[in-house]
Amino acid sequence: MRKAWLILLVCTLIFSSVPISAEEEEADLFLLALGDSITTGYELEGGRYGNAGYVNLAAQALGLTRESYENRAVNGFTTADLIELLPSCEEWIRKADIIVFDIGYNDILGHMYSQICMKSCGEILSMPQLQDAWSDMEDAKRLNIENALEKVDFTALYKQFEERLSSVLGFLQAQNSDAVIYMQSLYNPLAGLGVMEEFSDSVIRRMNSSLKQQADAYGCRFMDVYAAFSGHAEEYTYINRYDIHPNEAGHQAIFDLFAEALRKDGFLPDKESAAETSDSVISDESENSGAKNNLLSAVLILTACITIGLICVFVHRKSRRK
Repeated sequence: MRKAWLILLVCTLIFSSVPISAEEEEADLFLLALGDSITTGYELEGGRYGNAGYVNLAAQALGLTRESYENRAVNGFTTADLIELLPSCEEWIRKADIIVFDIGYNDILGHMYSQICMKSCGEILSMPQLQDAWSDMEDAKRLNIENALEKVDFTALYKQFEERLSSVLGFLQAQNSDAVIYMQSLYNPLAGLGVMEEFSDSVIRRMNSSLKQQADAYGCRFMDVYAAFSGHAEEYTYINRYDIHPNEAGHQAIFDLFAEALRKDGFLPDKESAAETSDSVISDESENSGAKNNLLSAVLILTACITIGLICVFVHRKSRRK
């Protein structure tokens, strides 16, 4: 009988020494996205969590499950709307490691467009109608309109935007001072539309100056979407059909900026590390195969131990009966 238990003990020691591979725990990250239609992925197919928008691309790159990120952006939102929304997002804000948002287009776009229309035609027109009106104008009248647009003063609007943006950032940091906040500059939504582009560009540059100042003041990361989109309006947006929103290529461009910022902060591996990881896939698969074989061997050894033990007990009891 003692021999039987000795055999069991030896087998148990052998089993315990067999390495068993366990999957590494996934990074416990949470991402919160806020903003307007740029962040919702407006016009993209697949719905809020199934489209090719930059938020979903980032979630995939970070290896996040659906439960690990939340997109609370709303089409048409202004900074005032975002301020009203924030209290209802406190739970997500507090648990977020990464917060990304865009805001500002709707604070200024309507004012820009109404000024262009009123200076040009004295009434609000659709974008195609305004384009037609401009194509029929004499050069002298266009020049007069351009001069008039240059004198439009949005000082009060800029100040209001800065104050509201400061309130947004102050709320986020008061709720979670550890979260890393990523802010976006605004691309020119009227790029590719002649005089509308020229006028809006000066306004957008001023808005971006405010965004950069606030990002620096609150220690946020600043992603220069304006620079990335400059010269790529037709490639990155639907402007050819008079829609200012980014298409899939535009969202990819925003994601590329976001991914680069995430790499700098250590949330994503740098490109060289990613390439090395890709090159080692075969090696990893081999290691995983070896780990599976080790596990199978351990199971077989345990089964053998139990079988031997049962046989020994049976033999011992039988010999005692004799």
